[in-house]
Amino acid sequence: MTLVQSLSTLPRDRILISGPSGDRTVGQLLDYATSHGGKLRGRRLALNLADPVEGIEVMVAADGHAESITLLPPTLSDEHLFALIEKAGCDLLLVSEQQTRARIPNISVNSNLSDLDECSEQAIDHKIETAWHLATSGTTNVPKLVAHTFNSLSRTVKRTASSADNAYWGLLYDYTRFAGLQVVLQAIVSGSRLIAVSQELPLRDRLATLSMHGCTHLSATPTLWRAIVMTPGANELPLRQVTLGGEIADDRILSTLKATYTNARVTHIYASTEAGVGFSVKDGKPGFPAGYLDEPPAGLQLRLVDGRLQIRNSEVLTTYVGTEDRFGAEDGWIDTGDNVEHVGDRVYFLGRASGVINVGGNKVHPEEVERLLLAHPAIQAARVFGKPSSIVGAIVVADIVPVESPQDPAALRADIKAYLLSRTENFKVPAMLKLVDTIETTATGKLSRGTAQ
Repeated sequence: MTLVQSLSTLPRDRILISGPSGDRTVGQLLDYATSHGGKLRGRRLALNLADPVEGIEVMVAADGHAESITLLPPTLSDEHLFALIEKAGCDLLLVSEQQTRARIPNISVNSNLSDLDECSEQAIDHKIETAWHLATSGTTNVPKLVAHTFNSLSRTVKRTASSADNAYWGLLYDYTRFAGLQVVLQAIVSGSRLIAVSQELPLRDRLATLSMHGCTHLSATPTLWRAIVMTPGANELPLRQVTLGGEIADDRILSTLKATYTNARVTHIYASTEAGVGFSVKDGKPGFPAGYLDEPPAGLQLRLVDGRLQIRNSEVLTTYVGTEDRFGAEDGWIDTGDNVEHVGDRVYFLGRASGVINVGGNKVHPEEVERLLLAHPAIQAARVFGKPSSIVGAIVVADIVPVESPQDPAALRADIKAYLLSRTENFKVPAMLKLVDTIETTATGKLSRGTAQ
């Protein structure tokens, strides 16, 4: 199955995408693929277009023709972009006309497919299985590439030629990232409308655009959802599906979303660039049912090893592209790096193993303390991290965004500490509470992790 084959089942006059560069119908996407697909025969394409509409057009044309499609976020530095292009062995780079990139040896750089000649091999009807390369977040070092196929990426997409559902998917993520590509494929393969807004606009303007287009389905990280519900006018979105992913979904944000969007189903999903599409939880509760361990949804395998969640997805290669570095075992099991706790009929996420703070030999998950802080009614957002200490190794520190600017900051800090002490051990309570206006997030909408400066 290719993208063209999936779209061919849909009515040609159906509008699939609305974005900064206009609308695209099914017929327009298919005609573009017919005109330009042969130009990508056997090519190893690096896609670095800023406009999601243009990028999706190219993906439709490339899938089944190109040997590989390497999706590179437009915000990547030249250093990281060049490194990933080399790892993937790309021979063609597509960039936006306004982007300036240094010359790269042994690679053709173009702004659109119209500038390319047809490849010598013209068997356009002969399809190959294109490899899709997606970049990891690279928050601490150079991003790496994970290989997927169209089938592995669209494994959980519901394909239908009917427009009865009349779903309008909003795209808040970068379409070249794993989470953004999932939204794109869920929308266009199912025949729904994708509303792509400029990532450069302020959140309030992006939400206003989505509301104007009648957005009914929206996906974001819990951190981004907290910002969304605090944005004026966000409650006017006519949402029928609210999806959370990328971070732990705590009870407060799940309850807030259910109360804000009363006509919407609230679903949190587990997925990652390495493990692929994992599973979804639709019962409105944190964590996931323990029954998933015995009967995992969507054909995956799940297990707990030493308190860590492991996933086996037979459709994902466990070696980073262009390297011998493994992120999974030879038998296919991938250690997700997430610590979990099995309690009764539920499995709860504790936090990333790599982010644990060691306070005098006691292990503290920042995410656990953040969930406690976010349960306090005066706190809108929180970020917990460790600060080196010569006495105990590290201390717990927290940045806090209050719901309202406090008249007495010292009293608020004291109230928060008393609140935490009544609910958890002393060593987990932040030794320092800093009141801030905003908390930095990553390009993927997650909390930016780090230490105090």
